[in-house]
Amino acid sequence: MQGATITSTASQGDVTQATQDSMNLMAYIRSFMAYGHLHANLDPLKLDDVFAEIDLGAKYGHPKKEMRKLIDYNFYGFSEKDLDRSFYVDVPMLGGLLQMKKEWTLRELDEAL
Repeated sequence: MQGATITSTASQGDVTQATQDSMNLMAYIRSFMAYGHLHANLDPLKLDDVFAEIDLGAKYGHPKKEMRKLIDYNFYGFSEKDLDRSFYVDVPMLGGLLQMKKEWTLRELDEAL
């Protein structure tokens, strides 16, 4: 009996990169679940402006501004050239928005999230 040989056009480097991209994309999606409120306009009293005006940020830091990087695709290793790349996203347990479709571009995800 002869063993089966599986051939692939993808190199080990391609597979490694695809795996890393997938993990980074899931971390990016998860960041919106935890930190998406930082992008929302939830400051009707404009306290952020007051905070900046009296310069408390210099002494205490401003967590909202520091944490905003967590909802930026650049933080996860993606760049503008990746915005039109397609990614397969199938995570049934997350539900909601991600159940609308399985194939997303990074641009579509960024706009939707």
